[in-house]
Amino acid sequence: MLLPWKDRRCIICLVESEGGLSNAHVIPQSVGGRLAVKNVCADCNSRLGHTAEAGLKSDLRIRIAIEDLQAQVPGLAEKMRAGQEFITRDEELVIRATPHGEGYKILDSPQKGGSRIKDPARAWEEIKTTLRRQLGSGDEQVAAVHAIYDAAAEGEVVELAPGLAIKKGSVESFGLSFTEPLVEDLCMLSIAYVFLSLLVQGAIYDQAFQPVRDALQASASDGAWSVESFLVRSRPHEPWHGLAIEQALPHFIVQVRLFGQHAWTVTYPHVSCRPELLPARSYHLGLETGNETFVE
Repeated sequence: MLLPWKDRRCIICLVESEGGLSNAHVIPQSVGGRLAVKNVCADCNSRLGHTAEAGLKSDLRIRIAIEDLQAQVPGLAEKMRAGQEFITRDEELVIRATPHGEGYKILDSPQKGGSRIKDPARAWEEIKTTLRRQLGSGDEQVAAVHAIYDAAAEGEVVELAPGLAIKKGSVESFGLSFTEPLVEDLCMLSIAYVFLSLLVQGAIYDQAFQPVRDALQASASDGAWSVESFLVRSRPHEPWHGLAIEQALPHFIVQVRLFGQHAWTVTYPHVSCRPELLPARSYHLGLETGNETFVE
């Protein structure tokens, strides 16, 4: 759903755009967001995409959610899993991979002692290059080494040439890597601010929101807003996202919900709220159907 915007000023930098404003997704497309409004300039939109929103789909909580919901939203799951890193541990080895088709593609993974784990096809191409360029092997020698390579048993260390050895192995499954950083507070601040713009319209340009705009432009704004995250433990991951104004007068509190279970509250302690004047107080997106609804 794309909503129009009457004013030509960007809601972040306040600069009037002669060429027109760009579409700002309230919930980022990277996690399935559909609602957008044309009220952010191209520069601010690009900056937010590369800073505040960049790590959202790599957040461990979000990755766990989409793994749980693969069967319900397969298209979104495939999109979100693409390029992400998965790992498995075998004794002291750490094997890294990324989704590829119905399986995984092994990534180059340096190990202790100087060895490396490689995808089989990539490993052979590197071995072949080493044989030809560094050891001066001809076609017959390369073919002979290839035969040894093919015949090597799993788990056996086989020397192919002086200083060049392999050990074949297989991996049954991969899991999530637990090293990803948590999503930045600015991401949730951005989502909440753009959502508020839909509800308060022209009032979003008021001076009361300037500290928020400063933060979204990488300037300091301590004490003017806060973000808290929590887990709705009473329910499992579900294929929906939501946004809502909480009933906590006198100031604005926006709740962001992703995949049903993960929630963030964004508080604006210096911005007064009168809910009875708002055209809507919540938004719901069903990820299976694509249905979007606003509720008073």
